[in-house]
Amino acid sequence: MHKIGKKVGILNIGSELLVGHTLNTHASFLSNELNNLGYSVYSHVSVGDNPERILEALKYLSKTNDLIITTGGLGPTLDDISRNVVAEFLGLELIEDKKVMAEMKALFEKKGVKYTENNASQAFFPEGASILPNPLGTAAGFIAGSEQLTIICLPGPPRELQAVMKPLMDVLDNSSERLYSKFIHIFGMGESMCADKIDDIFDQQTDPSIGIYASPGLIKLRLSTMKESLAEAEKVFEPVIEKLKTRIEHFIFSYDGEDLNEKLFKELKAKGLKIAFAESCTGGLAAKFLTDLNGSSEVFDVGVVTYSNQQKMERLGVPKDILDTYGAVSEECVLAMNEGLYKISNADVCVSISGVAGEGGGTDKTPVGTIKIAVMYKGDNVAKSYQLLGDREVVRNNSVRRAFFDVLKIISLTSS
Repeated sequence: MHKIGKKVGILNIGSELLVGHTLNTHASFLSNELNNLGYSVYSHVSVGDNPERILEALKYLSKTNDLIITTGGLGPTLDDISRNVVAEFLGLELIEDKKVMAEMKALFEKKGVKYTENNASQAFFPEGASILPNPLGTAAGFIAGSEQLTIICLPGPPRELQAVMKPLMDVLDNSSERLYSKFIHIFGMGESMCADKIDDIFDQQTDPSIGIYASPGLIKLRLSTMKESLAEAEKVFEPVIEKLKTRIEHFIFSYDGEDLNEKLFKELKAKGLKIAFAESCTGGLAAKFLTDLNGSSEVFDVGVVTYSNQQKMERLGVPKDILDTYGAVSEECVLAMNEGLYKISNADVCVSISGVAGEGGGTDKTPVGTIKIAVMYKGDNVAKSYQLLGDREVVRNNSVRRAFFDVLKIISLTSS
């Protein structure tokens, strides 16, 4: 078999992908596997079961890629036309593979299912193609093409595609280099602010490459390089990380791709600390996010949800005059919640959250998104106010993230 090039276009075939009935998981799976082997995925294209559009897509992808991987359209039905169009595109005849035909008929017999003639199409492949056996179904994949362009056709069902792809990885693994990536996670700044502070680093950087991704409440930076070993990769990551630290270190909470709950768990465990939460507007989310992790009992002591003022007074001992004077959404209230939480828990760190998360609860003085967070550690009880944007779910989730971030900063800056 000729050497396969490294520039890849992925062509997902199936009308069901375009009407929203089926989630296209193939693009993500294939891109991840190929990138890990040192391939560069240049394009993702999805088309329906239409021969003209599939042909157009192949022509388009062939202009910039030397490897095209197609998914779907290899089955026995009338709309399974991938093999026909690929053969036409390559100018090759479809030839029956006697071995595949015999194995397919034997499989039907073994399962006690009647073989029908429409299945015969699954035993035809472009002339000279290498067959990729399908251990989970009847639609085998294949590799066809020339020195300039290779086309790999894979079946559509996810389990079958992955089963066919597994032995194919050995064929594709033709380089000693691998893709190594370092993920740096940032909280407390928006994507535009982050980009403004580090744009010049982006512009100057070619190896490693840098990508910036925004997700709810977080910014993720990805450093990537092609190297033969992790040690070599770390050498090119290190100077870039040092540059980033000079600009945005205060906002970075992880250099290892951890989420905030994972980082908080790791730091609490390393310091031998227990944490407790008193929650109002977040309704127990802080406790949930932490206890989503295995081993959380090592760091989590207690969580109390005091949604009403009555429960704040009865369970946490918040004085009525604080609620009457300042309201439940106030720094005074969360400080008092922490005092009560400290008395009923065995925690080293106490965190209280109150705010206005959803529409209908805000006022001119305390609009929706107003959040108060108090953190008590080593005798210091400190409250902060935040104004968060987004709908109810976003505000609640980001309130917890903000609380976790505040705790991380406080326990990291305070000597053990």
